Amino acid sequence: MWSYKFGNPILCSSFDGHTIAFGCESGWIFLFDRDGLLWSKKLIGTYYRGPFNDVNVTAVDVCDGYVAVGTDFVDGKVYLFDLNGKEIWRRQRISILSCWERPDDVKFIRISDEGLAVVSGFMSDRVSIFSFDGEEIYREDFSDFVTCMDFDSILAVGTNDKSMIVHPRKKEFEFKSKGVEVVDDWAVFFNDGGLLCTLGWSIRAESPIVSANSDYVAFASLNRVNLCDLNGKIVKTFKFKNVVFDLMLLNDSAVIATSDGVYINDEKVYSGRVYMICDYGVLVGDERSLNYLELW
Repeated sequence: MWSYKFGNPILCSSFDGHTIAFGCESGWIFLFDRDGLLWSKKLIGTYYRGPFNDVNVTAVDVCDGYVAVGTDFVDGKVYLFDLNGKEIWRRQRISILSCWERPDDVKFIRISDEGLAVVSGFMSDRVSIFSFDGEEIYREDFSDFVTCMDFDSILAVGTNDKSMIVHPRKKEFEFKSKGVEVVDDWAVFFNDGGLLCTLGWSIRAESPIVSANSDYVAFASLNRVNLCDLNGKIVKTFKFKNVVFDLMLLNDSAVIATSDGVYINDEKVYSGRVYMICDYGVLVGDERSLNYLELW
């Protein structure tokens, strides 16, 4: 367990079962393990000259021994670090508009065994996959804004108009997505009206929060959590006094956060409001000061 006070508000975070990464305003990156801080680093924008070099870290992912980071338009870069904080490579992301150019906002980053997927853009977005050597091996430009992305054996994205698998083979769905969870070679897209699974089923739900693994899909809607098998059949339901605001599937159970505490299935394991569920425990506090509590 550990506690840490951040000098700048947290903008993004990621965890992989061993480490937790945070990206903050003013270019700061932090990497923790279950015992505390491993390293921190401040990124300085290099695209513009002069005083406009204080970047924001807008996307981060930690997985398989790497930390991937994306910055906003002051810098507009994708960085890849190892778990010791050593920079492996960086890549500039640029939007060209008529006779001028502007660094992109990097919106989403995901690492998988296939490489590093990135969503960035300005007036519209593009999706790229980089190898771990930094080579861009796939790119697609959209005339729309990407609202969500996830990456495993497939790369799935949602836009304001539709949901799609874009790599390795493209497949589109008439479903406007706000979020997506990819597991191996299938995905669950979700929006304020429900969820759609690429395994061939959909369920209506009000503003669902979704978590999936290789055996189940769990979704929270208001004060209820449903656990579905991969055929879309609801096999368990848990009902709570308060609205669920975070959810994570373990191998054979669900971790559920409400305003009065944290539950594993319907058994309370912690009393009090939490900031976020992560592997093996919860983060308590706010975007400037966090306590990590190991609960399972």
